[in-house]
Amino acid sequence: YFEAGGRGCAVLSHVNPDGFLPECGFWAETDNFAEGLRFLLDNDQWRRKGEHAYRYVAERSRYDDAVNVHLDLYQNVLPVKA
Repeated sequence: YFEAGGRGCAVLSHVNPDGFLPECGFWAETDNFAEGLRFLLDNDQWRRKGEHAYRYVAERSRYDDAVNVHLDLYQNVLPVKA
């Protein structure tokens, strides 16, 4: 979802991780994929949902934050040299 959202793509899915859908696409929780596709194509909903998905991802995944998470992990796992 983050990869698609980071590219501005709306998502059509059966699962809804982290409440990502329906704001960023269509949640086909009852396997109603045809309905979801029609919804996304109607009045350019796919474009609006994709823009929202992009903003959602941009607000939650900054490069510096990701690097810091990795550095913290490495420092906790690797032995420290004196």
